Amino acid sequence: MWILMIITLQLTNPVHIVYADMVESFSSEKNCIERTNNIMDKAYESGKPVPPQINLCCVPLNLGNPYV
Repeated sequence: MWILMIITLQLTNPVHIVYADMVESFSSEKNCIERTNNIMDKAYESGKPVPPQINLCCVPLNLGNPYV
């Protein structure tokens, strides 16, 4: 299982996380990446690209299987 995370960073020294949240869960990394790209594309097309301090990332969720 994969989770799409949104992470907001404070980009001054030292860089640190201001906010983090799980957006959605996916059964595959491919689906998670496709959704991330879709969000980024829609934001760009709307004239409001995602700012540098906002990060979207796909994270594998370890459900006890060491071979995830």
